[in-house]
Amino acid sequence: MFKELDAGYESLNPAHGAYALEIVQSIPSGLSKVYDHIMNRIEKGVLRDPIYCKAVLVAVDLTFRPLGLSELAILADIPLRIDPRSIVQKCGSFLTIKKDTVYLVHQSAKDYLDASYRSRLDSAGPAKGHTEISRRSIRNLYSMLKQNAWNLSSGLKPKDTSSPEPDPLAPIRYSCVLWVDHLSFPNEESPEKKGELIEEALTSEFLSTRFLRWFEALSLLGQLSGGVRSIRMLLDLAQFRMGQNSQLARLLKDAERFVLSHGSIIERAPLQVYASALIFSPILSDIRREQWEERLPFVQAVAGIKGPWRADRQTLEGHSDWVLDVAFSPDGKMLASASYDTTVRLWITATDTTQQTLVGHRRSVKAVTFSPDSTMLASASSDKTIRIWNNTTGALYRVIQGHTDSINSVAFFADGKMLALALSDHTIRLWDAVTGLPQKYFKVMIVGFPQLPSRLIVRCLHRLHSIAPFGYGTQKRV
Repeated sequence: MFKELDAGYESLNPAHGAYALEIVQSIPSGLSKVYDHIMNRIEKGVLRDPIYCKAVLVAVDLTFRPLGLSELAILADIPLRIDPRSIVQKCGSFLTIKKDTVYLVHQSAKDYLDASYRSRLDSAGPAKGHTEISRRSIRNLYSMLKQNAWNLSSGLKPKDTSSPEPDPLAPIRYSCVLWVDHLSFPNEESPEKKGELIEEALTSEFLSTRFLRWFEALSLLGQLSGGVRSIRMLLDLAQFRMGQNSQLARLLKDAERFVLSHGSIIERAPLQVYASALIFSPILSDIRREQWEERLPFVQAVAGIKGPWRADRQTLEGHSDWVLDVAFSPDGKMLASASYDTTVRLWITATDTTQQTLVGHRRSVKAVTFSPDSTMLASASSDKTIRIWNNTTGALYRVIQGHTDSINSVAFFADGKMLALALSDHTIRLWDAVTGLPQKYFKVMIVGFPQLPSRLIVRCLHRLHSIAPFGYGTQKRV
């Protein structure tokens, strides 16, 4: 057995990470010993190679998705003169490279690094690693974020173009979206140290001088909602560490209002973060005041909006005709709007930006409703059809048709398996949402559902307008 293990060790050449998994699997037992042996070889490397290898392993172990080589170089703090690929290859029995993206060779490698983190990677523990990733992210975002990163015209939407080659945002894509997640990563051993980096001047300086560039980049990357989430996480940390009325907390509250108020235009035209977003922010806005010099050249001095932010967060625009109905998803993450223009729009509530425009109805859409698990949306139209959509992809799941009157409202049953439609002829019709088959109908005026698996509450026109509960399995009054 030991001869076989020794042979396996010898075959784990650092330059052949792509084959490490097959080699390890050929060894009869003792994976932990195999990885220990690999770490011993890394620690015996020449000059600073062991330091760089461990920094790479820390970054790969702690980050929340596989990293590109250029991203890894930043997060592991590899000097510019050193090719990150060469460092990955030196610890190649843990890592492999596929299409310039770095992966752990196997879940067992991840398990080993987690279990032996303090003894083999850093005695200070993972909390320090997360803090260092945040620190390096902020530092590189500060120096690498540029205005008009993709050389766009001010009116161009991100979806209308692809990233340039080479992409100036490629090395900082991960940092743009996830640096705050590392900053706020819980320190289970010392909860009072959670987010300690938030108190450093670097964070405040970054937000005060690079906030607009950061959100331009997030818009280009299609991650505006992630940016809002990051702002809210930072706000929670600032309030936890320094109190609700601290200067940083006030700045973050203003930043949140800035993005929520202008997110729709920033999403469509990223460079408007330096134009209309600044112009139409209150003159008392901290973001406007501190980053006014970032405005585009054609923006001259303007009086601005006096007073504080308006009470309403945002006016959602996009429909070309009257909006006839709106509905929030049960998880609160989405808003659906039904319009006379025959479309349904799905909005991300965190940013008030459009996620999907659902097209297919031939006449006005009169009602919308979400499934209880927030994954599906049903829309009712004057074209006498119900359409069921996938909220994530916008794909049409099913069309329910065959009605002789227009549909005024629609509702999912609490278990999501049944749909009730209220028609203009004052009937309610039950349909199986999964199969699309009709079930039963009643004479009603208004339909709604309690949080019960088998009862339907309707207001009946007959029986003196009484409230009548029905069991949908039997269609009998209960």
